[in-house]
Amino acid sequence: MSKANHRAKLAELRALRQSGKKAFDHYRVDDVQNLYDEVDEDGYKEIVRTRLNQDDFVVDDHGEGYADDGREEWDRVRQDDSDSDDKELPVRGRPRKAVKESCQKEQARRAVNDRNISEYFTKGPAKSQPKPKVAKTKADGDFMADLLSEVDYNIPASAITTRQPEAEKAGHASIPDLPPRWHPA
Repeated sequence: MSKANHRAKLAELRALRQSGKKAFDHYRVDDVQNLYDEVDEDGYKEIVRTRLNQDDFVVDDHGEGYADDGREEWDRVRQDDSDSDDKELPVRGRPRKAVKESCQKEQARRAVNDRNISEYFTKGPAKSQPKPKVAKTKADGDFMADLLSEVDYNIPASAITTRQPEAEKAGHASIPDLPPRWHPA
């Protein structure tokens, strides 16, 4: 900003302050275009599919092996280098049974990941297992009868009521005599 432009801005600020206004009152915020698109789940899946259909966008990584296929980080299955060595490579000719099974497992895993989130909410809560009915036996009945008979016989005697001293009736509680306190010298 040039000195003349700077002085003009300061003069404008002084004029606003003298009139009792603030620069904040004249500040104008430009409307910003949408920073992000709001899409539903199907629209998001379509966006991811178009990313996957395009080639990698990395032009030259200097042989580092960086690649990005457009999937989100949380969708990726983390694989260590040791896992990639253990996989069988398809043999020329007809594919083997194990390769077919691994392809089917991969397709099943992708199908599970591609489910709509609404499916998780439309499912009701899991049904609880019915509680087994407890069969009452004669021994249980005898045990309960024995317990209840003990309760009937062990009723405590009614509390003995004593007469209150006259001082307590009048609202004055008698103060007990306390021994004198001993203080070391």
